[in-house]
Amino acid sequence: MWWLVFDVNGERCVWLEDAPDMVQARFKATMAGSKGSFLEGHELDRKTAKKVPNDLVGRILRNPEAMRLLKKLG
Repeated sequence: MWWLVFDVNGERCVWLEDAPDMVQARFKATMAGSKGSFLEGHELDRKTAKKVPNDLVGRILRNPEAMRLLKKLG
């Protein structure tokens, strides 16, 4: 699973995508409607990825929602 960070109108937003590599994760995010400029991406290890709720995968997470998830994963 990939933690992709985009700049959407000056706000950093996160998109979580399940894919074997970052290129495919970015492609899937783009095809699903992610907006903004890609900034960075990080692969989540298997143990961390299992903690991510399914309803957060494949959609944009604004900063407050992403921060809550980070605390949960921490």
